[in-house]
Amino acid sequence: MGLQPAATDVQATGVQGDPLNLSTDEKVYADEADPLSGWGFESEGRRSVTRLSELGHGQVPVGGTNRPPAGISFADIRQQSTVSFASLRRIDAGSEGRSAAARALLAAIGLVAHSRAFGRPFSLRSGCDLYPVRSDWVWRGAEGESVIEPPTHEELIELFRECVGRAEAAGLPVGSYWASEPLVLTPNRSLAEAIRRTWPESDD
Repeated sequence: MGLQPAATDVQATGVQGDPLNLSTDEKVYADEADPLSGWGFESEGRRSVTRLSELGHGQVPVGGTNRPPAGISFADIRQQSTVSFASLRRIDAGSEGRSAAARALLAAIGLVAHSRAFGRPFSLRSGCDLYPVRSDWVWRGAEGESVIEPPTHEELIELFRECVGRAEAAGLPVGSYWASEPLVLTPNRSLAEAIRRTWPESDD
């Protein structure tokens, strides 16, 4: 949340980037029922002819009414996050013990993620690097508000590990049930072909 912006009516032109920078010159055939995933360079019964840019690929110039705000300076920038225990009570894992363990684990995951994302300098987006100068933690309950000492990231990691252990002991499929290897995604046949056409392999 930015307070007291220096200007709000300045817009910038630019390009909506494509990490693969795919060429959009060639036509592709799309499935009318599912154009985003049912497309390819061969017709294979597809009737609709389109371009990769129409499917969200390639570099897309941004202008006109779609121009985003340009760089803006603020007198103060604040980031606020809330852990709602009222919302966590909606989590039902089949028994009171399992539900309590699941709620605690979800809260711990959120706290660790918040600390890792915003507890140190970070890049919010291109051209917007932020450095936190102060962090205030407040407990809000039926009896009012009270300021609490912000935990360190290491303390939150320890809390997370303890919650994982208790949740697994309660019978929830966490901890040792989690995959030990990262999930690796591979492009489908059509996207792989688009990558090869844009970035052909060299003979070296």
